Amino acid sequence: MTADARWSLLTRLWQSFLDSAQESQVVILEDGDAVDEYIQFKRNHTILYGEVGSREWDVADKRRPLDAAARERLAGLGFTHGGPERNYVCDDLARTAPYLADLFLRLHVAAYGSVPVSLTVMSDVGAVRTLAGPLASSPKRSPWAWDGRRHVEHAGSWDALPEWAQDWIRKAEEGPLWVVLGR
Repeated sequence: MTADARWSLLTRLWQSFLDSAQESQVVILEDGDAVDEYIQFKRNHTILYGEVGSREWDVADKRRPLDAAARERLAGLGFTHGGPERNYVCDDLARTAPYLADLFLRLHVAAYGSVPVSLTVMSDVGAVRTLAGPLASSPKRSPWAWDGRRHVEHAGSWDALPEWAQDWIRKAEEGPLWVVLGR
């Protein structure tokens, strides 16, 4: 895919996502030749946040953690380490298709060293999958979504919270992330 064709596709995908995504819907773009290299975006409480895959899996033989230079480049773009999967996250991103297309490319280069060779698109937004055509699929639900919630709900104190939950609460105190503790 040429650089112009990639840019055009990314811009149209982002516009479709911005126009159609409902609460908690996602779009995940991954390198078709290296599926552990992905960047995902999610709409959550009207906030758009992004996440770059860390490749720090629980299975030791599948781990390929990002090097220190990649982590530093991501931090320079506002993406910090956190969450149950130890990915690099940033919340309250600007909501324009050209910005998000450019951000995706900059994040991919920062984290993985290059623009993706081939692109696959996973999304639970029908309009995005339709636009992506043969590149598209539906994402599988992460087991962390419910497990992480269970760990937070059963924590009896700040120290009992998982590190990722403490990181998210600290971020909420600094910005627009919404956190509700207890019931």
